[in-house]
Amino acid sequence: MLQRLFKRPPDRETLLAILFFALNVFLVFSIFIPMMRDINTWDESVYVNTGRSLVRGELPPFSRNPLIGLFYAALYLIFSGSPFWMLYSISLGRFLLFGLMWLSAYLIARQFARSMPPLAMAGPLLLFPVLVDILLNPSDALFAALSGFALWQVLGFYNDQDRSHLWKASLFLGLAALSRNDGLVLFVIFLFLAALIVRSVRWDFRWLLPAVIPFAALVGGYLLLFAAVTGGFEVGTMQRSYVAFQQGQSVDYKREPDCQQKLLKCAVLKAQELYGTGEENGYSVFHAISRNPQAFASRLTRILGALPSLVVDTFGKRMIFLALILAARGIWELLAKRKYLLLAILLLWMTHLGVYFLTFFRIGYIRTIYFVPFLLIALGAYAFVQDMSQRRRAYVLIGLFLTVTIAAVFLDVRALYFTTALLAAALLGIHLFQTTTTDGPSLATMGLLSLLAVGLILRPIFDPPVGRDLSQGAEEQALLVMVDSLPKNTTVAAGSPGGVWAADMEFEDLGGDEYYAVTSPAELHDLLVQKGITAVYVDSSLSNANEPIWKLIESQLDQYYTTAYSGREGSIRLLLVK
Repeated sequence: MLQRLFKRPPDRETLLAILFFALNVFLVFSIFIPMMRDINTWDESVYVNTGRSLVRGELPPFSRNPLIGLFYAALYLIFSGSPFWMLYSISLGRFLLFGLMWLSAYLIARQFARSMPPLAMAGPLLLFPVLVDILLNPSDALFAALSGFALWQVLGFYNDQDRSHLWKASLFLGLAALSRNDGLVLFVIFLFLAALIVRSVRWDFRWLLPAVIPFAALVGGYLLLFAAVTGGFEVGTMQRSYVAFQQGQSVDYKREPDCQQKLLKCAVLKAQELYGTGEENGYSVFHAISRNPQAFASRLTRILGALPSLVVDTFGKRMIFLALILAARGIWELLAKRKYLLLAILLLWMTHLGVYFLTFFRIGYIRTIYFVPFLLIALGAYAFVQDMSQRRRAYVLIGLFLTVTIAAVFLDVRALYFTTALLAAALLGIHLFQTTTTDGPSLATMGLLSLLAVGLILRPIFDPPVGRDLSQGAEEQALLVMVDSLPKNTTVAAGSPGGVWAADMEFEDLGGDEYYAVTSPAELHDLLVQKGITAVYVDSSLSNANEPIWKLIESQLDQYYTTAYSGREGSIRLLLVK
């Protein structure tokens, strides 16, 4: 059977990689079977709904990441007959995206087969929560996977200068650009890196066509398709970047008494006050900054100050020192072997994140470059194992970690001394194994498994896989009542779109300006009736994030609304407008 599926049976390393992947899926299985309360009711729901809209003939503009829409359109076609189509689409979508990210990281590691066993990459993939956390934003996850595949091909070009790698890298970057607009910036970085690699061998412009044509065909082809279908040539990247720039003001904003709207909306209004509106600035972020550089300097200082905590949250507070120590050893290994260009490729590949210092920097962006720190961590782990075969170096490293442990105990830096104590013990065990054993497992195998054990001790515990019962969730019951009570495509008002779109309804945002201009329950009811809104879906995105609107509804609940469903002590409701 395997010989039919493969031109040749998979080697032992490939089978072990599949085993580690299956183990990883088992350990984080709960992320693949979310209940409605577990999904991201904004970003994740928006992208899933883009697929539903695409099936109905609505082509998203380039700025709305059309590839993720196509991805979920395929899943919608599979599950559209079920009232839980969104949950099923998210479940399968998360699994596929997780698999793509895992595969891209492993293929990158295979380009370093001369420097370490590729299976060393399984360690960070198993240990760190990045691949799980990033799934809450599927556009981030798809971009991360595709940019990882592109880096895999760039490293292949570095290794053998075969121009076929440039065709493939450009293809993957074109797909990445269609999944997030970051791909445009990453494509420029790719051209620069390709030029560096070519220049390091011999200067030859024949590399340029294979590096450009696939990307240009994919991105330009979609823009032409969109123009042909809609009659308008819309890119929308500048407009969307400007919206992100306004939202980025939230890092340097304290709620003011005169703004009762959601915090993010208040921050946008503050940004318009400080820098002007998008129309006034021609949607140019640079023009906006030039109007008030002092305000932007204050904001940038806040972003830079928050960056260390975002990195800590990315890798986990208990795991961050392990990640830093192993990655630092990986960097030192590349420097010691004079792999300067290779290290430059890895570091420069991450620099596209710099654009977010101008707009809106969030933790999800750090997760999209997971494969670079994971690779450095894997290189560092293997380098430490090899260090243990040299007695003097082994004792110096073990002594260093013990010294840091003692210092960290006195300074009460618990995560640090816990990490360094475990590392010292693991390295001592590896060294003793190497000096006393002549047969059995290899030093590399034993050493990497020992460091994996350290990571498993440090990592917060995995949750055991459990099934889901869709009959028990309040959100799921509200969804079924919505489907039974309302005609398909009815417009339902809510604080966020996830629960509404999941029921195949259309969403009306109660966080809009016109609703915050309302001052009484009767006025709000009249506005809903005037707009043809027949139902209101209540969850925390309304009762907490849009509390002023919810108070207007709640204060005259029985007079203006009929409760069609109420669950979880009233936190989830479906109200019919009288």
